[in-house]
Amino acid sequence: EHMVTTLDEFRTFFRPNKEEEAFQLLDVINSVLFLTKDEFMKHSITFDILNKTPIEIYGHKNEFIHLILNIINNARDAFNENHIQKRVISFNMIEDQEGEKLEIRDNAGGIPGGVIGDIFKANVTTKAEGKGTGIGLFMSMQIAQKNGADLSVHNEKDGACFVVKFNPNHAVEL
Repeated sequence: EHMVTTLDEFRTFFRPNKEEEAFQLLDVINSVLFLTKDEFMKHSITFDILNKTPIEIYGHKNEFIHLILNIINNARDAFNENHIQKRVISFNMIEDQEGEKLEIRDNAGGIPGGVIGDIFKANVTTKAEGKGTGIGLFMSMQIAQKNGADLSVHNEKDGACFVVKFNPNHAVEL
């Protein structure tokens, strides 16, 4: 059921005729958590929403759902590969002098140093041969840029932190 929806969304993904709209970032996160609940429970991963600063985005809601799905699916794989016991993915919505951003953190061990600089390029994967497509994070970056946001990542003490920074000047291109 979900799989079909996802495939349909991928098909319509780069069609330009989808309307942009204003929506709340929290709604996107809740949609993602709803879509992944069973799968992530199965892998003993808990989600934590640390900060519910209301952030309104203007763009394509489905695309942002995919952006976040791609990031947390990678975290799920890293938890399994690194045999992490206590598994937490946290979402933090922040508004500060630099603007609005979403931080997605995991404690899955971080991204290997040799790969982290290239992680958003097409066909780059940290996964074992034949396991990863290398398309997920590339696609996430395309989505962010297309919707006027920036996507970056850095390692923290026990995992990776992905940051989606929203460009305050992003307006619909007519």
